[in-house]
Amino acid sequence: MTESQHHQITEQANKIITEKFGISFTPENLNNLQKLLLNTARELGFHKDIGFLTNLIEYDNLTPLQSEILISNLTVGETFFFRDMLTLNTVGDHILKPLIESRRDTVKTLRIWSAACCSGEEPYTLAIMLKELIPDINQWDLKILATDLNPKFLEKAKKGIYTSWSFRNTNHEITEKYFHKKGNSLELIPEIRNMVNFRPLNLVSDKPEANNHLLLQQDVIFCRNVLMYFAPDQALKVSEKIFSSLSESGWLVISPVESSIPVFSAFSSVMLNGITLFQKNLHQKTSEEKTPPKLNFFFKPALSPLVRTTLTKTPGKTTKPPVGIKPKVEPDYKPTLKKPVPEPAMNLLDEFNRGNYTGVIEFLLKNKDSVQGGKEQVSLLARSYANLGQLQRARELMGDLIKMDKTDISPYYFQATILQEMNLLEEAEETLRKALYLDPGHLLSHFLLGNISGKMGKQHKAKKYYLNARELLNDHKDEEVLHESEGMTAGRLKEILDSLI
Repeated sequence: MTESQHHQITEQANKIITEKFGISFTPENLNNLQKLLLNTARELGFHKDIGFLTNLIEYDNLTPLQSEILISNLTVGETFFFRDMLTLNTVGDHILKPLIESRRDTVKTLRIWSAACCSGEEPYTLAIMLKELIPDINQWDLKILATDLNPKFLEKAKKGIYTSWSFRNTNHEITEKYFHKKGNSLELIPEIRNMVNFRPLNLVSDKPEANNHLLLQQDVIFCRNVLMYFAPDQALKVSEKIFSSLSESGWLVISPVESSIPVFSAFSSVMLNGITLFQKNLHQKTSEEKTPPKLNFFFKPALSPLVRTTLTKTPGKTTKPPVGIKPKVEPDYKPTLKKPVPEPAMNLLDEFNRGNYTGVIEFLLKNKDSVQGGKEQVSLLARSYANLGQLQRARELMGDLIKMDKTDISPYYFQATILQEMNLLEEAEETLRKALYLDPGHLLSHFLLGNISGKMGKQHKAKKYYLNARELLNDHKDEEVLHESEGMTAGRLKEILDSLI
């Protein structure tokens, strides 16, 4: 078979796979699909005959085992426990806590669906959160449904055994409380494992599903990093299925990069802590800005692009972080470069990494006379405010950092991320241009500019910046964790960009 014939069959296969499973490959990524199909055909004994394989897919003639192999080859999963803690804390404080309080003396029911759950880290994270939030959890009727197209993912998820890579953003207290060692891995305790019901599900299939009765009347649906891989019509179909599955006033949680996908018109959008959430509310169609809730400090929030920078960790004794201490805010604090940074202040990095942002803020403000002068301390203060949702204060401090050293690119990038979360898109765009003036090869600035341009309706510019970021990724290995990226690997960002370009 000629290369041209292979290409034609691959294009046909892409259309069929999109229709059957919702998985869509961009024209630029068809070579990857062709390799996947060739490998699958060889694995199934078809001697690399992707035409024969495509016909089997189109007419639903694959056996269950053959379908499992195909789906396993087409899907790639990368997730971890407590991923995107700003979103999880916001959902916990603004959605889960009010639901729990309103039903504590009545029905005591709660329904949560984790769609495309991969290997189970997300639904198990939600189970742990509910366990922490509900003291009398045994008296509640809680149902966490977790679904995925890939049966191998579900098989791994049901076992509840994970390597250290799945815990790269998890507080040590959580792993000690809810996991026990099993060789070189950690195994989830049965109490949490039994809270989640794993089921196979094709989100875009029109066929009646045995799980449909389980999908109804969901209070919260998590569908993060899913729709970005779907063709527009399939993404709309999934959005409609989710809408019908939610209870009245139910909530949809997606990833920030997906919030600009135009398939959520049936929902009401609600902005919380710079995060766009969607609610099934037929009486409210406009975007609403809520007062940022107090975040839950029990969990270790991720160092997102908003708050990550490089700090040198100084060894020292650490203490257990206090929970829920409200920092005393002193807006008149202005950093200078006059005095050296005392050694004890550097140990605050331990507290920051534990999620003790209030303690970090209190110490720095209380000792401002002795800790003035360090860019790292000012950055730590700004990032602590940002993680607590106090974006205006974080913005002011990042502005001070820029004034202190106008050649340092990091404050520009973090400032742009803050401005984006405050929905000040034009200012964020201008700040990122300054960052790229300093470093034209700053990968994440190109990616963030693509997101911002897309939100502003500048699709042509968005594609240009995405292409720039994609080209810069060629210098990174897939398994490499990108600096300032919330632990995202280069391979994962490549997947995201390939779906957007």
